[in-house]
Amino acid sequence: MVDINFIRDYPDKIKEAIKNKNINLDIDKLLEIDNERRESQTKLDSLRQRRNEVADMAKGGKPTQEAIDEGKNLKAEIYELEGRFNEIEKQYMELMVQVPTVPSSDTPVGKNDNENVQTFTWGVIPKFDFTPKTHLELGKELDILDMEKGAKAAGYRGYYIKNEGSILVLAFMMYAMHKMVAKGYAPMIPPTLVKEFTLFGSGYFKGWNMTAKTIIFIRSQPEIKKKPERRVKIKSFWLERPSHHCLLIFQMKL
Repeated sequence: MVDINFIRDYPDKIKEAIKNKNINLDIDKLLEIDNERRESQTKLDSLRQRRNEVADMAKGGKPTQEAIDEGKNLKAEIYELEGRFNEIEKQYMELMVQVPTVPSSDTPVGKNDNENVQTFTWGVIPKFDFTPKTHLELGKELDILDMEKGAKAAGYRGYYIKNEGSILVLAFMMYAMHKMVAKGYAPMIPPTLVKEFTLFGSGYFKGWNMTAKTIIFIRSQPEIKKKPERRVKIKSFWLERPSHHCLLIFQMKL
């Protein structure tokens, strides 16, 4: 998320980014809720401090009726204010996660990707005296790629790489790995399944409300026969494909 201090200091920059990215978000409303949130937090801290002071006065002796009454009133007031603060915090987070990052000043503004600006090209685009085949056509003819079964198994963009294609992919991966290690990079294999916090914390989700995918672990057949009630163990995790989300979390102080 964008730092709230940056939003407070540069609301006009945020508003411009919202406009250019066609996002429906009221920054003035966010700042209003932020101010209310800070005031509630300050009042809560003050009440909690007073509650602790009243509790300390009662140590080593019998509390006075006045102290007991004040303690009860403080408890009720804190409980009521905490409920209000939690509601404010929820509204605050729902707006905060929608705030876009501010692009660089030299980034061109466009309605969609058709208005992207080409900044440079590299190499020479080859010209053939025949119609070149796409990677999908080549993959199917060489029997190294199966898009149809991949789509059935995993949905849109799912695919199987097989036979020599699998060896080729691993060869590219190892080639790239050796090149990067030689340049001083540290190799790492991150977890495959991650919690919602990992993807949310790395900016993967655009909104606060999200539904976690469920990964089902099937136990071994002999164990299922012994204890049918332990047939599945359900956890709310996300299947991680690109690794950069895990690497970002790895660098955090958890």
